[in-house]
Amino acid sequence: MINFKRLGIKELIATSYNASGRGTMANISINKKHLSKLKSDGDFRSKEVVKLRNKADFIITNLPFSLFREFIKWCDESNKKFAIIGNLNAISTTDIFPLFQQNKLWLGASINSGDRKF
Repeated sequence: MINFKRLGIKELIATSYNASGRGTMANISINKKHLSKLKSDGDFRSKEVVKLRNKADFIITNLPFSLFREFIKWCDESNKKFAIIGNLNAISTTDIFPLFQQNKLWLGASINSGDRKF
């Protein structure tokens, strides 16, 4: 919340997946914090999360790599900006490489062993 004004963020919505129950949603703005349960498990393909995606300006995630190609397609279909932590090898797939050619997808900074502090 400290950097919301500096970065021009009005609202941050985060969801989490729960394979054995209902997912969680955090809704944060300058003036409020609200944590609630989703109706669904929080899978990005659920109608509930799709509605949130459609409302978003930007999508940021670190998803399971097994869902990488499907998630990239999901983001691309939405015409939203997105940032994803993923395996560099994924760019060579026939589903993803054309997005680089169309200038819809770019590489960011790579994480090398031990060079990031969280």
